[in-house]
Amino acid sequence: MAPRIGTVDAGGLMGLSGTSSWRLELNDTQLLYVALYIRDVAGIQVPVDPSVPPSLRNVAHGVAPDPHVDAAALSSQWLDWWRSLVAFEVENFAAVRAAQMSHVPAQDRMRELADAHAAVFDPPEFASLAGSPDMREVAALRFREALEWFSGRSGTPRHSRLETPATSHAVIVRAAEGVAAERGVDLDRLDAAIEVLDVSGPWVHVAAPGYVLCSAELARDDDAAEDVVRRAFTSGLDAPPRT
Repeated sequence: MAPRIGTVDAGGLMGLSGTSSWRLELNDTQLLYVALYIRDVAGIQVPVDPSVPPSLRNVAHGVAPDPHVDAAALSSQWLDWWRSLVAFEVENFAAVRAAQMSHVPAQDRMRELADAHAAVFDPPEFASLAGSPDMREVAALRFREALEWFSGRSGTPRHSRLETPATSHAVIVRAAEGVAAERGVDLDRLDAAIEVLDVSGPWVHVAAPGYVLCSAELARDDDAAEDVVRRAFTSGLDAPPRT
């Protein structure tokens, strides 16, 4: 019998073929890009941390924080903000999957997600950052610039911007079949998401079981991409069941 596999829709939930399949979501999310852009153009110096991506490619970096802002406080506040944004993306992924397997009305799930989104990202005033006044000031100052940059990036000719998905279907199939065989599970147990960020150099971070962030450089290299996909699927198998 031929393997039962799926096909990935760019930037969204994969479509399934046959009766059973692995599922993988490849994302390129505005919310995370805006936070990274603000960090880089405002010159926010964040301590080296495995959960923090390198600098964005093709962005002019600031050399110092915006004036009248405490640099040390801003660094700590940006890191807290980044972690809350990633946590929201993980929650969003889990909530969508849970909705697909439950009878909870879709509008109720969407309302919950909208509230969770506003709790971490509510431009242009960023009231959610009231407890981080330095970060709130910089975010409010730079948000529209960041949004214009992201919109321009998304609207550039296809051949000159990051492709999503950047990882080939064949690589994903190979990783899925390898993990399923090694763990002795059916393909339909494999369910994960990968956030591909156009940052400098090779970088990967397992943010939560089944949810991985990586650089575009890794996503475009077949061997490296296979390792990233395997990490995502393997970590997802170790996650508690979604309810």
